[in-house]
Amino acid sequence: MRTWFIIILLLASGAARSQPAPANLDSLRQLIRHNEGSATPQRLINLAKAYLSSAKSHHSREDIVAAYRLLATQYKKLGDDGKALRYFRLYTLEAENLRDIQRRENDYFEKQLYENEIISLATQLDTLKAQNARLRNLKNEYQRINHYIYMGFLTAGGLGLLLLLLWLPRRHKKKSDSEAPEDEEPSALELLQEENKKLTEQLARYRTEQDLADILGQYVVPNPEQIFKAHKFVRQKFMLYMPQRLTGGDGLFMHTSKQLNLLVVYEAPGEGVTAGLFNARVFSLLKGLAVNNNIMAPNLLLNQLEAALVNEFPAGMPFAEGLRIAACLYNNQQKSLAFAAAGMELYVVRQGILNIVRGRPAAIPASNEQAPFEVFEEQVSKGMHCYLSTDGFWQQTGGKEHKPLGRQAFENAIESLWSQPVKDQEAVLRKILLDWKGSREQDDDILVVGFGF
Repeated sequence: MRTWFIIILLLASGAARSQPAPANLDSLRQLIRHNEGSATPQRLINLAKAYLSSAKSHHSREDIVAAYRLLATQYKKLGDDGKALRYFRLYTLEAENLRDIQRRENDYFEKQLYENEIISLATQLDTLKAQNARLRNLKNEYQRINHYIYMGFLTAGGLGLLLLLLWLPRRHKKKSDSEAPEDEEPSALELLQEENKKLTEQLARYRTEQDLADILGQYVVPNPEQIFKAHKFVRQKFMLYMPQRLTGGDGLFMHTSKQLNLLVVYEAPGEGVTAGLFNARVFSLLKGLAVNNNIMAPNLLLNQLEAALVNEFPAGMPFAEGLRIAACLYNNQQKSLAFAAAGMELYVVRQGILNIVRGRPAAIPASNEQAPFEVFEEQVSKGMHCYLSTDGFWQQTGGKEHKPLGRQAFENAIESLWSQPVKDQEAVLRKILLDWKGSREQDDDILVVGFGF
């Protein structure tokens, strides 16, 4: 009986050895781990093949790599280098593929992680934008409500103030009527106040009419600034023009004909609009003589102008002073300058030395019919500066003693400016005049023209 039992155990053990390895990967892994240190290489090879087959059926690359490694190791122990090398190559190739797959999976995982993070941030941003829009709408609504409240208070306050203003005069009138005695005659103070009120109204009306006349006169009287900008007498030139009112008597006439360039500066008698209208008439006469009759010589031009004015005023000029005028003719080709004047001067500065060329002392028209116009002619030179000016510049009162600036101050100023460019001298002269005048009113029209070569 005992013998048969031993035989049955041996048969069962042999049958167990001949059965294939279990198909479950976990069981095979545990079995290999259990027998790897004690089983024979052939036994481990059989288990590894079963392990490899099960791993392939389950598509488990980690187990396939482990099976190839185990087969290569065991065949090496058996001395079968060919199979050992074959399985080692398969192990290497499969391990590399496994690493590539893992790397791609890691990259895909990171990409998905970043995309999810971006989606999350975009969602948060949209949420914040929506919250911001809601807050902005609430702010606008609050501002609109506050505006309505403010306008309501403002309207109520305005109505209250209006009612108060309407009520106070009525109350004051009732109080005055109740307190004033009947049939009371106005006092002397009240009569003076009434007379002062009438005089003030008359003065305001006079000033308004005078201002209106000045405004209308602007459209009749030629503007020296526009004339100066429109003509090219010489390249280096400047003009300082400061009328006392909107219109004045200081005038400018310029005309160019081929090589001849005519410049005329004049000061009409009278004040305000009267002087402005006389200015316009003189300009018209000069234009007729120079442009229409081509009279360009300074002495001949002034002679014909005087004759025309005498013809227009046969009984004499209606002014105590006559027309002061100066004319310069520059010849571009000959580089010469001709000058004639009545009651005015030409200031010439060379190398810091001032030379004053005086015209006829008497203004136009002269009381002496025989008073001639002498012409001054000279060749121009480089660095030569010339100036024409009405008397408004040096007759301006100012300073601490409230006295005129003086002709000497004007002469000293232009004499000291000889080294400066002509175009910069206007600003210097203007500053000298304004500093002297200060806050005082301007006394007369001011016109200064300078030119250089």
